[in-house]
Amino acid sequence: MGRRRKHDRHLPQRVYCRRGKYYFVHPDERWEPLGDDFAHAMAVYGRLTSNAWTASNMADVIARYRREVLPLKAPKTRKNDGALLGRLAATFGQMSPCHLMREDVEEYLERRATTPTAARHELALLSHVFTKAIRWRIARTIPCIGIERPTSKPRDRYVADEELNALYATAPESIQIAIDLALLTGQRQADILALTRDDVTDDGIQFTQGKTGRKVLVEWSDALRAVIARARSLPPQLPGKFIVRTVHGKGFTGNGFRSNWQHLMQRVWPDPAERARCRFRFHDLRAKSASDTRDLHEAAARLGHADPKITKRVYRRGFERVKPLR
Repeated sequence: MGRRRKHDRHLPQRVYCRRGKYYFVHPDERWEPLGDDFAHAMAVYGRLTSNAWTASNMADVIARYRREVLPLKAPKTRKNDGALLGRLAATFGQMSPCHLMREDVEEYLERRATTPTAARHELALLSHVFTKAIRWRIARTIPCIGIERPTSKPRDRYVADEELNALYATAPESIQIAIDLALLTGQRQADILALTRDDVTDDGIQFTQGKTGRKVLVEWSDALRAVIARARSLPPQLPGKFIVRTVHGKGFTGNGFRSNWQHLMQRVWPDPAERARCRFRFHDLRAKSASDTRDLHEAAARLGHADPKITKRVYRRGFERVKPLR
């Protein structure tokens, strides 16, 4: 058995990504290029390995899921699910799809009791794998049906104004613009980093959320117009495609932005104990946008939630403001 991957764990066996391009490594160590588009690469990979697919065990089923289903998901979901599939394959890989029982899944969840959030995602993913396996006629039932999902307490970190102000005062202007956009629009980090000049319209800013595909138009306000004006004047102007961009005029990668965010935290709170107490995630600004909005339905619409219950349970943090009786 080969060594376990440390990177690119969403990729199937013998597939590697080098300098933005995908390759399949044959048993004779010959590297065959698959292209630079993930979905296309998986299609080529499927043709190369189709004769080897037997569906004799769960490892084969998960491999087909990686090849055919994973490329259709958003990049971040693809990466996260790829890592979870590796964990499921390590546990259930040698079992037959028809012999994997509910008791096996329940035993697995008991071992994952200390990480309820991850276990909940793994259960949902395993259920979807079996949904596809039934469609491929290699399984008859979904062993996850009826199993109670592990519960975890939603994150309740509320970013106070004074904490945000301390960070904002030290942040470079590009990060300040990202913070302002997160607060005013309530959108996720990935969607803010993907924002381009073409998304800025006469009616407002258009977001197509990468996680859900939901389309949100945030209408103009004086504050939002001022932020976009600052972003447009941010040097360098070329290539200048992205609203939030680096000192080289290019868009941030997710990892690059997170690295800048962590370095900023260290500058604002150099003492490790104070930093541990005060630090917060960029995603917590999405919750602040929802929490600082009095009307729940308005907050849910801004965040792109079809059900306000999600907004209330996960994103409304801190103390609920109420009026006294008299």
